[in-house]
Amino acid sequence: MKKYSRLEKRRQSVERANKRWKADLSWVRFYIMAYFVVLFLCGCGKEETDPGYDMGGEDMVFAGQLGIGWNLGNSLESVCKDGRYTGNAVELYWQNPATTKAMIDEVRRAGFTLLRLPVTWEGHMDGQGNIDEEWLGRVKEVVDYGMENGMYVILNAHHDTWFEPVPENEENAVRKMADVWRQVGEYFAEYDNHLLFEGMNEPRWIGSAEEWTGGSAGTAAIVNRLNQVFVDTVRGQGGNNGGRYLLVATYGNSVEESALDAFVMPEGEHLIVTVHAYLPYGFAMDAQGTGTWGKEGAAELDAVMERLGQRFVANGIPVLIGEFGAIDKGNTGERLKWLEDYKDAAKRHGIGLVWWDEGGRPGETYGRFRIFDRERMEWLFPEIRDALVE
Repeated sequence: MKKYSRLEKRRQSVERANKRWKADLSWVRFYIMAYFVVLFLCGCGKEETDPGYDMGGEDMVFAGQLGIGWNLGNSLESVCKDGRYTGNAVELYWQNPATTKAMIDEVRRAGFTLLRLPVTWEGHMDGQGNIDEEWLGRVKEVVDYGMENGMYVILNAHHDTWFEPVPENEENAVRKMADVWRQVGEYFAEYDNHLLFEGMNEPRWIGSAEEWTGGSAGTAAIVNRLNQVFVDTVRGQGGNNGGRYLLVATYGNSVEESALDAFVMPEGEHLIVTVHAYLPYGFAMDAQGTGTWGKEGAAELDAVMERLGQRFVANGIPVLIGEFGAIDKGNTGERLKWLEDYKDAAKRHGIGLVWWDEGGRPGETYGRFRIFDRERMEWLFPEIRDALVE
């Protein structure tokens, strides 16, 4: 009995060991399966987010630091031709209050790190092309609102007609381009790389059949020439202008194939290509278009970002979409879906974004893209604000 008892105990011990081994083996199998599931999921994610090219380099790193942007639209670029508003008061003409530091403080507090300042210069220039000192001083005030918040600030030439790229205006455009950016470059020469210059906004043949269709070889060639004049002029103004980042535009800031095909990158360093993309047009800009977001629209966004990424980012050239947005059609939920797809497509190719906000008062002509009430200092669509700065 005693011998049997020892054998029985040994058998039971072996059975317990086998059970423990089988349990351990089950866990091993579980961890192995989990490991391969994670590998599979990570592989799928990489396939969706990896553009297939390197996005490194000094300029790309700088562009990545700009973060998400917001446009102070319809203020410093306002144009009044009937004489009701003159001098610095023209800032008020397009239904916006005078820009204050408190406004820009709130934009920064919301999470925006890049401020684009559209500016029109020609209404503040004399017959010899000299920019009014008071206007330069006012522009500086607003630039400083952003700089004091640690923001990056883009200063451009916006509604000026002197850079219209038509043959009969070409030499005038070249002369004015040099005049304006010589003075602006000299005035802001000591500002560091938080201040960027943008040579032109939507340079195009206004009123022609090619205005919004990507241009022609002839008009695009003039835009290319003007971009080079802009770069060369700023680089010659001393101070920090030798290494300042400069934004150069395609014809009309277009993302059309024809505009991209005709675009020639200027010679020089620290350059960023800037385009505008209110896409898809039917959803984003057409008041009579659809207010519902779907897969076809997402596919169009992906195609545009891929086009920009392959042409520029893959070659170490940053791209900034200086204006984008979707008008309010009482469809905030659908706009949020659109915005997530837009951001994802841009991020996949390392492309920066700046929301267009033209401000304006309720019930007036302007304000279709606005998300911030500058008079009440209130965010009209906090969900969109949060999605932008997320």
